[in-house]
Amino acid sequence: MNIDTDTQWSYWSGVKEFESKYRPYLQTQIGNPDGAEKPNKKYYDPREMMRAAEVSTVDRLKQCFEDLNCVGRLGLEEAGDPSNVLGPRRGGLPN
Repeated sequence: MNIDTDTQWSYWSGVKEFESKYRPYLQTQIGNPDGAEKPNKKYYDPREMMRAAEVSTVDRLKQCFEDLNCVGRLGLEEAGDPSNVLGPRRGGLPN
């Protein structure tokens, strides 16, 4: 296992899957399957693509840590949900 290579691939995989999922929305600035005058800004905003890549990388790292038997080794409890956030993301892409 090479975690460096795995995380590089997982980041790219997140980008690739994002592009595949939203391809019709990424072809033009305005106009998509939802309507000829519908804007596509929320799809081609690079933050959305980067977020998809980050989520893919987190999933791969969790798998790496489980494979390496590194989960739960310090005797700490499972981390709870963070309490210092504003709540669910607003204006994000549909799932």
